[in-house]
Amino acid sequence: MQNWAGVVATAKEQGVLPSFLTPLERQIPMVSTADIGRVCAEAMLEDWTGKRIKELRGEDVSPNDVAAAFATAIGRDVQAVETPRFDWKNNKIAVQFTKKR
Repeated sequence: MQNWAGVVATAKEQGVLPSFLTPLERQIPMVSTADIGRVCAEAMLEDWTGKRIKELRGEDVSPNDVAAAFATAIGRDVQAVETPRFDWKNNKIAVQFTKKR
């Protein structure tokens, strides 16, 4: 979910939510990093041995759903817009995902 934070300014300034996820109405499960951290911390505090698999599944959300949530939060219309695949490499938002930290 936190990956959407990189487009907050664009949504506020331009009313646009750029998205690499297409089609814009397709919902996919998203999980917050806080939920992942909580489940990991709980697992480390539990008494168990052997191998375990914990599955996390968040709410199913589409780029259109995120745009609607942004619109409500910032008080202006926000429209999800597909970022064309040929433009991914040059897109300033894509750069945020590839920066070495």
